[in-house]
Amino acid sequence: MKTSISLSLLSLTILSVTACSSGSNGLPTSSNTSTLNKIPNSSSTTSSQISSTPQSGTLDKLGENIKVEKKSSTATISVDDKAVENHKFIILGKDYGHNNIELDLFPRYKLSQENWEESFNVENEHWNEKGFWRIYNQQYSAIVGNLETAASVKKIDRNIVTQTKIFEIEDVVGYNTKTNQLPKLGNAQYKGIAFDKEQQGTLVYHVDFDKKQGYGEIVGIDNVGKINLEKGDITTTTENKHKYITEYFKSNQLGIFGTAKAEKATDDKTVKSYHLQFFGPNAEEISGTVFTLKEDWKAEDAEASIGFAGTK
Repeated sequence: MKTSISLSLLSLTILSVTACSSGSNGLPTSSNTSTLNKIPNSSSTTSSQISSTPQSGTLDKLGENIKVEKKSSTATISVDDKAVENHKFIILGKDYGHNNIELDLFPRYKLSQENWEESFNVENEHWNEKGFWRIYNQQYSAIVGNLETAASVKKIDRNIVTQTKIFEIEDVVGYNTKTNQLPKLGNAQYKGIAFDKEQQGTLVYHVDFDKKQGYGEIVGIDNVGKINLEKGDITTTTENKHKYITEYFKSNQLGIFGTAKAEKATDDKTVKSYHLQFFGPNAEEISGTVFTLKEDWKAEDAEASIGFAGTK
């Protein structure tokens, strides 16, 4: 996901800066590689839980399609519509520049955390930013959450340093389930994880393919408590009136948008809604986000502050 920065919007001590990415209000970032080995795999999904090889097409072709879709980037491409120069985006010990990063580089069915560092020049300014990704990678889909922890801008006459703490889900990507692949009958229960910038919880989600509806719950994210993912209908992204979700998801894909309610608010923000999409050639997986809003915000200002994913 490429990022553009508008200098007029995010307040620094001396300078105002805003990162407007396709699904993020944070700026880009840096890399000291560190996987969260201490985080338990609450999903505990094994290869036996993943659906068998698809009937149509070859496994090699499917694998190539998955590889093409499961990529992400939070690299900055412009600042105030001015293209950046001498750009570096380092994660996993490698400079990816503006290139997308294959998410299968990260372990499957385990929440990982990787530091990143980004630097670039814009006219007479040198920018340096640091932060981390939290990534949950499944066979057919992956979620990337991003938090910028520090940023500095060096100018000829001054050096501006700031720290930000805005965590947001940047990307929900993968091999989307096609309309003709979605089961028409039966029920499925998806189990997996949910996560914010600090914690990992568990997800249970139920889908009735006969009625084309789903509902579920998330527990274990202490700052909001239990989250009820209320009943929603299976539609495509473009059919849904909440157009801002296309910032986080691929458009015109099968998914569910519904109301979400949590036990408590946090940071003056209240859990309001959720969106998920189906992934895999037989809807083997779901991946999605929970959106939060402040009282005076419009719906399109919602932040995707919690990610979740699960398998049948």
